[in-house]
Amino acid sequence: MSVIDSLQIAAAVTACRAARTILRGLNRGGTSLPGRLAMWLRGDILALASEGVETILVTGTNGKTTTAGMLAHAMEEAGRSPLCNRSGANLLSGVTAEFVAAADLRGRPRRGQGEIDSRFSRRVEHGRPRRGQGEIGSRFRRRVEHGRPQRGQGAGNRNCPVHPADRDCARFAVIECDEGALRHVAPLLHPRVIVVTNLFRDQLDRYGEVMHTLEAVREGIRLAPEAVLCLNADDSLTASLAADLPNPVIWFGMEESAVREKLTSSSAAIKALQSGDSTAQEKQAAVKKDFAGGEDSPERISDARYCIRCGAEYTYRYHTYAHLGDFLCPSCGYARPLPDVAVTSIDRIDADGSRVHMRIPENGYFHQGNARKGKDAAPEYASQENCPQKSGPQKSGPQKSGPQTEASQETVPSENDAPEYASQEISVRIALPAVYNIYNAAAALSAYLAAALPLQEILRGLADVHSSFGRMEHFTVGGVSVQMILVKNPAGCNQALDYLCALKDPCTIVLCLNDLDADGHDISWIWDVDYEKLSACGNIRRILVWGKRAEDMQLRLKYAGIPESSVQRIPEKDLKKLLGEIYHSREPVFILPNYTTMLPLRDALRKAAGKASFWKG
Repeated sequence: MSVIDSLQIAAAVTACRAARTILRGLNRGGTSLPGRLAMWLRGDILALASEGVETILVTGTNGKTTTAGMLAHAMEEAGRSPLCNRSGANLLSGVTAEFVAAADLRGRPRRGQGEIDSRFSRRVEHGRPRRGQGEIGSRFRRRVEHGRPQRGQGAGNRNCPVHPADRDCARFAVIECDEGALRHVAPLLHPRVIVVTNLFRDQLDRYGEVMHTLEAVREGIRLAPEAVLCLNADDSLTASLAADLPNPVIWFGMEESAVREKLTSSSAAIKALQSGDSTAQEKQAAVKKDFAGGEDSPERISDARYCIRCGAEYTYRYHTYAHLGDFLCPSCGYARPLPDVAVTSIDRIDADGSRVHMRIPENGYFHQGNARKGKDAAPEYASQENCPQKSGPQKSGPQKSGPQTEASQETVPSENDAPEYASQEISVRIALPAVYNIYNAAAALSAYLAAALPLQEILRGLADVHSSFGRMEHFTVGGVSVQMILVKNPAGCNQALDYLCALKDPCTIVLCLNDLDADGHDISWIWDVDYEKLSACGNIRRILVWGKRAEDMQLRLKYAGIPESSVQRIPEKDLKKLLGEIYHSREPVFILPNYTTMLPLRDALRKAAGKASFWKG
């Protein structure tokens, strides 16, 4: 490296750190500008600052912040100190800022003090001496014995699997990435794992229709062919990514047996059974038909109602929510793959979290060579002869790849089908409520195993994970319980409303709506949200609306049949009045903001509750 290159890199790192320090001193966060400044001084600074870091990249419309938070929390509890963009700055500039701020003046990743301490503690616990020159030499000999180059400039080992002897020495990153930015971020980070949570319509004026988002994600993955993909098997859009990409694939999803458990705890079923009226059974039957009978209204599955291959309308054996579920095209045979990590039962869901059972591969071990490959990522497992934690090959599951004719549709798995490779059932405690967080947990567990990290670490992490920035985040202010649930598209908002309507205790809800750049200027999505269900929720005492487009929200609620006397509009500039209504509420408060309305509200709530600034997660 020339002297000029060295000076450019040092200047980029120094400028990034200085800009972040100044901006955070002004309580501005410093999540994007420092990254833009570093890239202006040195265009390839992100590639340099991420060299050798094992990165898990999480993208998708909903759930990427929470899924990334679950992964980061599990690693932290295990002493791995991952680098992550907790603030949600998930564009190229935000990701660059995180990596460069953590780099040394040569642009190379630095270990955090916490990781050094935790590694030293682990060595003491195991009765091993602190590393000295002799041990470093022995580590070099091990690398030579295994045919790997010495680390350093030009070692180029980012695509090599990490040898078990070096696992404790690896540097990790968990990065949330915007769907549109994936094509810019992925080729620079060379991620070990890419998770795609789901794909829904979101910010139409920015992304366009959901097919544009799908193609943007596909292009980003194509630029990272070495990454293992963790894909949502229940999402026909996400599942289609496996069709023409060479990446190994690990699937996660929810089985029909879990959906049945979900039905018994759904709001409508609960109210029907608790009402004691003579039509309770009919009401419960209607709920089951709505969720599992394959007859959801077109509005609920409008994001992916028709086959992505041939245009025929999908049929469903069951739904979980929106267009997620066991889909099948009756024309070409495109169907839901069998998931490797599958939620088989939902044993409990309440405001404190959930407990589920999941089916995973035996011993909880994935290796990149054992993930599925080929067109449509056919649901079969390769031999695990080279897997260090298993002996002998596994059985192969049934093929379901490629177009199928109507005559072959009987090969679509029935509700009792399960992959034929060796598997085990585990109990999983998730410290966050709602069905969509169960999906997020399945995605996180898949990614953790895809990165060849220990199963027990992610299980412990899921059991005590805390809510991410504005996502099911809880505050207690003056004895009032306040929960903030970010909503930004119909699918996510409908799930939040389902969660609120399932609660038994009286509550106040606050609906906040802006139309700034970060939100998307097109707010027509609120007309696709099923606000009508609020009129049937007996536990909701009142509704407050606030934001630049509060009048639009008030009008939407009027057309949803909610009495005007139950809705109070707070002037946009009167944030103090809104906070006063929240702080003096007689019942728990649930705030459903979009992104830019969340920022000032969260800042005020975190100060009142003594929580951290937004860039600290």
